[in-house]
Amino acid sequence: MKYFLLLLILSVFYINSIAQTSLEKGNTCFNNKEYQCALNNFLITLDTKIYKAEEQYLLLYYIGKCYYKLKQYPKAIDYFNQSVTLKPSSIYNYYELGDTYYESKNYSLAVDNFKKAYDLSSTEFEKNDMCWWLGKSYFALKKFTQSINEYKKINTRELTFASTDAAIGDGFYNLYYYDSAMDYYKKAIPLLKTDETMSKSVPLFIGKCYSGLGNYEMAIKYINDVLEKDPKYGLAIWEKGIVFANKKDYLQAINWYKKALESYTDSSNSYTLCSNIIACYQNVKNYSEEFNWQQKRKLFSQNKYAEYLNMATIQYGRLKQPAAAEKICTEAISNYQLESAALQQKAKNEYLNLNSIAGKIALEKKDTIQALKYTELVLKSDVANYTANAIAGNIA
Repeated sequence: MKYFLLLLILSVFYINSIAQTSLEKGNTCFNNKEYQCALNNFLITLDTKIYKAEEQYLLLYYIGKCYYKLKQYPKAIDYFNQSVTLKPSSIYNYYELGDTYYESKNYSLAVDNFKKAYDLSSTEFEKNDMCWWLGKSYFALKKFTQSINEYKKINTRELTFASTDAAIGDGFYNLYYYDSAMDYYKKAIPLLKTDETMSKSVPLFIGKCYSGLGNYEMAIKYINDVLEKDPKYGLAIWEKGIVFANKKDYLQAINWYKKALESYTDSSNSYTLCSNIIACYQNVKNYSEEFNWQQKRKLFSQNKYAEYLNMATIQYGRLKQPAAAEKICTEAISNYQLESAALQQKAKNEYLNLNSIAGKIALEKKDTIQALKYTELVLKSDVANYTANAIAGNIA
């Protein structure tokens, strides 16, 4: 719809506008996707008022579009609203407002404006398109039932609406209605054969549905079918690990999680996969490997002191290696002193707990002076800390 709207408005704007240099240059730049150039010239046009008064809303609309293309969403919203004020009967401004709010992740206001655009729609295409965007916005708000209802209003599966059934399936999947989700995913498959991404992701989600229903054999079948098409599809490799973990076949799960890790370079997914591997090693009581993967996860963590704490806890508790745990605590405590005030505040609880563990180890070594130092530091900030109070009690 964006392309359709753009062609329509450009033709109206060009025919009805006074042929002035800044305006012509703005149009040329806009058509060439040179949005900063277009914006500069449209703003000059707006200042010099070389346009018909009744067409001001179009100029404001274009300025909004330029700001949108430049990802300056607050300014885009301002100009679209000015355009709406001059011509509230125009569907295009409401659509663009909805789109801009959506890109700004303000999904509630996106819904409000897409609804207004729907009410002004005059063609089936426009109505279907507004239902599509309402469905996406409700989905982003995690209002999955409303999302499904909007998608169901779309009365075609042609062109851009070919993935509608898959979108409905996603809604049911997130509601844990796996049977209904599979019904819609299976409807979507024949329509998405030429879409390289969707032709993999939709069968994968059928596998996820089977896994959710506890039918792991069918889940593996669908995942394997996807991996035959693309053996390096990280999401499918990851999901296969999840299926094996759900089956409590933790060693197989670990193998697939490790393979999946090769497909991801971003910290967030790498951190989660390391967490999956750690959980599996916990379940098979291989605490040495659990510790090794805690170390690896620290590389991807947004709070390395949480990882220090986990590592110290494993060494001290499950591996019964107090000397190694003490070394981790000492390193973490020393590094913490060099951090910014903001990071120290973020990691304060972990820092205090690391001091508590260090204090406990010092007490076991009968180094009561050092144990007391650690304990006093903790109790100054957290008088209710159980471990620190226990240490203080033993020292007394």
